[in-house]
Amino acid sequence: MIRLTHVTLKTRQVILQDVDFTFKKGRIYGLLAINGSGKTTLFRAISNLIPISSGNITVPPSLFYYESVEWLDGNLSGMDYLRLIKKHLEVRPELRGRNRLLGNV
Repeated sequence: MIRLTHVTLKTRQVILQDVDFTFKKGRIYGLLAINGSGKTTLFRAISNLIPISSGNITVPPSLFYYESVEWLDGNLSGMDYLRLIKKHLEVRPELRGRNRLLGNV
């Protein structure tokens, strides 16, 4: 589950203001908005890659986020990456946590 509580997110403009929302485990959500409206910024904030202006975001320690296919090796499948991340976390458990890019494996 990912929970946003009274989240305000600002860059040059306000993206979210005092938002409460819960993304429930096992559900699929879509986020549709015009280009430049802050979708990627929201995902960066949820992943703790950028700070929020106020409020709280609660995420599971197994959060995984990537922005671009350039981050991935085209020779590996999605399942290959999940296995790789799982193995890496077994060896380096200190990497678990909200401020890391991790896989939900």
